[in-house]
Amino acid sequence: VQNVDIHGYHRGLAVSCWGGNCTDLPNSGKIRNSVFFGGLQGISIDGANHLKVIGNHISDCSDFDVLGCGGLAIAYHGVVRNLKVENNTIRGMRFGIALNGVLNGGNFVTDSRFVGNHVVNNFGGIFLENGVTGNVFRSNILFDNLWYDLNHDNDSIGNDWIDNSCEFKIGDEIPDCP
Repeated sequence: VQNVDIHGYHRGLAVSCWGGNCTDLPNSGKIRNSVFFGGLQGISIDGANHLKVIGNHISDCSDFDVLGCGGLAIAYHGVVRNLKVENNTIRGMRFGIALNGVLNGGNFVTDSRFVGNHVVNNFGGIFLENGVTGNVFRSNILFDNLWYDLNHDNDSIGNDWIDNSCEFKIGDEIPDCP
């Protein structure tokens, strides 16, 4: 998916493997240089391996009161491995990037890289929950997010947090914001 412009949607783009066992399903692809504006959720990724999400702009959620109003939602229903999320801009959403390790049993996000993303002016920046581990978060720029810039729960440890720029963090493994 490249150079797509989507305005006003429920879910702009979903990459998923619904039902069955998606753990060993080989797949790859790119979501590049696209715009997702004025919808409820920009990109949702479930059950994907070796996917690249590069240079996209996700902004202006149409309804902040909806819990799912978010920029990039990862692994709420299927295993995600070897994901590369680089140089995306996410603003004006309820959450910027949310990674959920376990929902409905045994799903997780691991071996993925989040590099050079601008996550600004959202309610929340980057959030990890329910056992997200083994990922790298490097050189992301986060500011003016209302609740937090970087956040992980107590089950989401074992990630590398390197040279991220932020104002407010929650989680012992995340270095203090510079």
